[in-house]
Amino acid sequence: MSNLLTIEDCDIIVRKCLRTETAKTLDYSVVNLQKQNFLVEITTANKTLNFFAKSGHQSPTINHIVDEFNTTVPNFETKITPQLYFTKSDFFVFEDLSWQGFKNYNPESSFAPDHVKTVLKVLAKLHAGSFAYEEIKTKQTQKVYRLNQDYKLKSSSVDLQKPEVTKLISSLLGSSEVVKNLEDRQSSTIFRRALCHGNVTFDNVMFKDPTDCKLIDFESIAYAPPAVDVLQTIFFNCGEDQRQHYYHSFLAYYYDCLNVELNNYGVKIDDIVTIEEWQAQIHQFLPLIKLQCLQINQLVSPDELKEDLTSSLLSRQDCYAIIAKKLKTTIYHLLSFKVTHIDSISAFLGDYYRLQIKLRHQADINCFVKRVPKSTAAKNVVSDSNSFVKEAFVYNTLIPKFEQLGINMITDCLPPCYFHRPNDILVFEDMNALDYQVTSALDPHDFDTLCLIVKKVAKFHASAFVYEEKMSEELGHRYRLSDEFGEYFKESLVVDEEDHWGGRLMANGARGVLHATTLFPEFQTPENRDNLSKFFPEMMKLFYSTVSASDRFRNVLSHGDLWTSNILLKFDNDKAVDCSFVDYQLLRYCPPGHDFLSVVHLTTIRDIRLKHEDALKRVYYDELSRLVENFGYDVATILTYDDFLGGIDVMRPQMVLQAAIYSMFSMCTAEQISSLLKNDEESVHVFFEDRSEFLNKMVQLSPIYRSRVGDRIQDLYDYFQSMSK
Repeated sequence: MSNLLTIEDCDIIVRKCLRTETAKTLDYSVVNLQKQNFLVEITTANKTLNFFAKSGHQSPTINHIVDEFNTTVPNFETKITPQLYFTKSDFFVFEDLSWQGFKNYNPESSFAPDHVKTVLKVLAKLHAGSFAYEEIKTKQTQKVYRLNQDYKLKSSSVDLQKPEVTKLISSLLGSSEVVKNLEDRQSSTIFRRALCHGNVTFDNVMFKDPTDCKLIDFESIAYAPPAVDVLQTIFFNCGEDQRQHYYHSFLAYYYDCLNVELNNYGVKIDDIVTIEEWQAQIHQFLPLIKLQCLQINQLVSPDELKEDLTSSLLSRQDCYAIIAKKLKTTIYHLLSFKVTHIDSISAFLGDYYRLQIKLRHQADINCFVKRVPKSTAAKNVVSDSNSFVKEAFVYNTLIPKFEQLGINMITDCLPPCYFHRPNDILVFEDMNALDYQVTSALDPHDFDTLCLIVKKVAKFHASAFVYEEKMSEELGHRYRLSDEFGEYFKESLVVDEEDHWGGRLMANGARGVLHATTLFPEFQTPENRDNLSKFFPEMMKLFYSTVSASDRFRNVLSHGDLWTSNILLKFDNDKAVDCSFVDYQLLRYCPPGHDFLSVVHLTTIRDIRLKHEDALKRVYYDELSRLVENFGYDVATILTYDDFLGGIDVMRPQMVLQAAIYSMFSMCTAEQISSLLKNDEESVHVFFEDRSEFLNKMVQLSPIYRSRVGDRIQDLYDYFQSMSK
C-alpha cells in the first residue's frame, strides 16, 4: 500500500503534525485495516508517528467546514473531531486517536451517564460553532446567512422512501398517512438548523476518559435541527432503563451546555432556540430517531415506535416525566399508556384527553390532558391571549415560589400539573378519578356550595397575599407580584382591540347582549330603554378598564374565569365537601372582588344572588382573615373589609356584562355546544362576527335558556337603575 503515499507526502504530514518545517521522514508504511481504512506509520529521526487514513470518493467536508469555523469564529473549539493532516486525490490522513489513548465504548453495553453527557457537551460545541458562524456571516453580509448556502449538506436523517423503512412502518400500522406525517416532521422549516454529525452511534464516538471524547466518521453529516444529534446520542447508545432514569436530565444538560457555548460567542440562546422551541423540536423528531434506532440496533422496541406513530400527543418519554413527578421516583416499570379523546367535553379554547398509564405492581396513573384547540379561530384566540403561557406560569413558576416560602395551601386550590409542553399541552391529575366533577351551568349552586367555593377563593387569594407580605419582609421594601411578573398579568381577553382575537370575541359578545335585550319585551319599559341607551356606552368602558390592576384597591393574583365549568366539586351524599379550580388561561392581577363576583354571577341564578351575596361577602372575608392570620399577619393591614366591598362595587359593571355574554353559551347543553363547534365556519361566525341568529334560535328553542339569559338581562337593567340614582 506504499503507493498511496510518497516520502514527500509523509514529510508534509509529519511537519503539520509536529508543527515544524525541519522534520523529515526516514521510513513509512501503510497497513490496510478494513472498510477502506488504513494505519499509516511514519518514522522520523526522533520518533515514530501513527496516523489514521481513509480512502473514498468524497472529501471530508466536516474538516473543511471546521477549518472555516476556526478562521471565522473566535475561540472555536476545533478539537471535537480528528485533525486532517493530508489530502491526496481520494486518500485522507488524520491524526490517530487510538494512538492518543482514545477508544470506542464497549458496544455490548449502554453509555454510562457521564459518557452521554460528554458527548452532548461536544455536540453543543459543534452546534454552537455552527450557529455562531451563521450569526457572524449574517452581520458581515448584512443579510441572513445559512450554512447550506455554501455547502451541499443533506437536511434529513432518515430515508423514509427506503423499502425497508416503509415495510417496517406498514408492519406496525399499515398506513401511508404515517409516512406523510413523518416526512412533514423531518422537512419542517420551523426550527433553526445547525451542522450535525447525523449518525451518533457508539462506533462514531471515541473516548479517552469519561470527560473527553471526539466525534469521528462524519459521512452522514447533515444540516438539521440539533435535536437530531441529541436524540441519536440518547437512543442509539442507551437502553430503555437508562432512558427512563436520565432522558429528561440529558435533554436539560445539553440545552444548558448549548447556552454556555453560545454565551462564549456573545450569542443569546433565545435568539437561536428558546426552551419552548427546544421541547417542541424534541417532540417533533422523536419518532424519526426511534425509527432510525430500530433499524440500527434494536435499542427501541417495535411497540415503542408504534406508540409514537399512533399517538402524536404524548410519547413514552413524556410519560417518564409524568410518572417521576407523580411518584417522585424513577424506579418503576412502565407497562403501557393510552391517550383517549374526551368527546363529552366541548370547549372553544381547548381540546381534552385522558391519559392512563399502567405500571407493574402499582396503581394506574390517570391524567387529564389539555391541548391547544384545533380550530384556527380558537388557536388565534389562544395565541393572542397567551392563555397557555399564563396557565403554565402558575404551575411552573408561581407554585414553586410559594412553596419555597412555606405557602403550601395554594396546592389545595388546583389539581397538580405533571407535564407541560409549551404552547401545546398540559397534563394534570385526573380529578374525575378522585371523584371531583364538573357540574352543569344549568344547575345553579346553592348557598352551602357557594360558601365552600368562596372559602376556596379566599385560600387562593390568601396564598398570594401572604407571599407578597413575606417577600416584602425579605426584600425590605414593598413587593407585589405584578412588579416581577407583570407580563403574565396583561389582559388577554377583555381588550378593546378589534385586531385582537380575544377583543373580537368580547366585542361581538357585547353586540350580542344588545341584541338579546330586544328578545325580552317584558323588560322593555321606557325607563329601561332610556337607561340602556344612556348607560351602556359607560358600562362598555368599565367592562374593559376594571379588569386591570387598580390604583385604589389592593390587587391580588386572580383566577380570572371562575364560572361553573372551571370549578370541580367533590360530593359526599349529594353535599359538596371540596372544590378545585382549573383553567388559569385568564389569570389576572386585580382586586379580589372580580373572582368573588365571578362565583356569584356565573354559577348561580338571580334569586340566589340577590338573597345571599351579602352573606357570602362575609364568608369570604372571614376565611381570608383566618388564613392570613395563620401566617402571623393581620388581614386589616392587607385588605380592609371596606376596601374589599369597594373593589366589588368597582367590578360590578364588568361582571354584570361578562355574565350576560357568558350566558349565551354557558346556558346551552353540551350537545348544542358540540354541534356548534363541529362546524368551523359557523362557530367563527357566531363567536366573532354576529350571534343574533344564534340567540334568536336558542331563545325560541329552550325555555330554560330564555329564562337564564333573561336573568342576566334583568341584572343589566338593575345595574343601569343604580347608575341613574
